[in-house]
Amino acid sequence: MKKITEKEFIEITKAFSDIQQQLVYAYLILTKNEKNWPKHGAIKINQESWEFNKHGAGVCFKKCATGELIDAHDDMEENPRKLDTWRIQSYLSSIEAMEIELLGKYYHSHNDDDIEELLRICHINN
Repeated sequence: MKKITEKEFIEITKAFSDIQQQLVYAYLILTKNEKNWPKHGAIKINQESWEFNKHGAGVCFKKCATGELIDAHDDMEENPRKLDTWRIQSYLSSIEAMEIELLGKYYHSHNDDDIEELLRICHINN
């Protein structure tokens, strides 16, 4: 399990939010003249291919080269940079198990409660 610092965790969440916003905007551009949003397809962001699958109120994006997942499961149009426990936990689970040390306590990237607490402690929300 990879060990990371609070600073690295914050950097990962910022990078996640940036790419999520780019993916959501690209998807919304694809759909701006559509009555029905595409259920699946592919888009390119920063020269990298991502597949998407529409579900419920959101879209799950999967990076073709690595399998990274970004699940913009709600509030896509209103808040394309949204960070929440589900999004971060899903993303971290898709890349690598991590252990984050903060204030002498260890948090695990695959644990919803740990991610929720980290987001709160690090003042990461929107």
